Amino acid sequence: MKNKIGVTTSTYRDYSLEDIFKNVSKNNLKYIELSSKFILDDDKKIKKNNISKISNLSKKYGPTVYCLAAHGNFMNDDSVDIMKRIIDACVALNSFFITMDTGIVETKQDREKFYNEIRLVGDYAMGKNITICIEIHGDWFDSGESGSKIIKEIDYSNIRLNYDTGNVIYYSNKKPDEDIVNAIPYISFMHLKDKIGGYKEYNFPYLGRGEINFKRIFELVNHYTGPISVEIEFNGNKQPLDKINNAIKKSLDFLGHHINSI
Repeated sequence: MKNKIGVTTSTYRDYSLEDIFKNVSKNNLKYIELSSKFILDDDKKIKKNNISKISNLSKKYGPTVYCLAAHGNFMNDDSVDIMKRIIDACVALNSFFITMDTGIVETKQDREKFYNEIRLVGDYAMGKNITICIEIHGDWFDSGESGSKIIKEIDYSNIRLNYDTGNVIYYSNKKPDEDIVNAIPYISFMHLKDKIGGYKEYNFPYLGRGEINFKRIFELVNHYTGPISVEIEFNGNKQPLDKINNAIKKSLDFLGHHINSI
């Protein structure tokens, strides 16, 4: 494997943009998967000064934004408009990937709305050369098995799967080293996230600290060359920066035994 390795901003929960860029740089990482909350205002409009602020921080500290995470923005009445704004922001930041979740999909009407609107988003993203990667997240898109069927049904070349190793257990209680075989043909982004405990147990430590069989996963995705984000969510609460940085260091040391990054 030879991949671009970055970190998700959810790892730096509740810290400022400057804190994130400064500490990602300290960990010698070149890439950030940035939450869209840093580019949208309270009305879900792009704040132009936020785009310039991100660009300036990138110049100051080094890491660049290779992906925008657009979670919580889908299945609302204005979801397509919001996603178009995030796609435009992605272009402005010279990034080419967006990760997102499906939102809450429960009924037949929900599914019809999702398929109609995700294709509208896919059309817009295709014109901008952006790949949309739907994350394993929630009770509908809960595994590689279910997610691959949904991606196949959408049938867009630029709408792919973001395989989250920890979320597979959290939402479906399946083992990622067994489930990922369903997703491999559709993966264009990966979240490497370790896990302690089973279904709906919120415990995501640094890589190598949890119970996931990453050795087997890396063997299965040996030919995957797309982006990878390290995600460490701990217990879901804000953590001291030194604890986060130590967890990232341990995660990168763990990965160093398995993959070659760029």
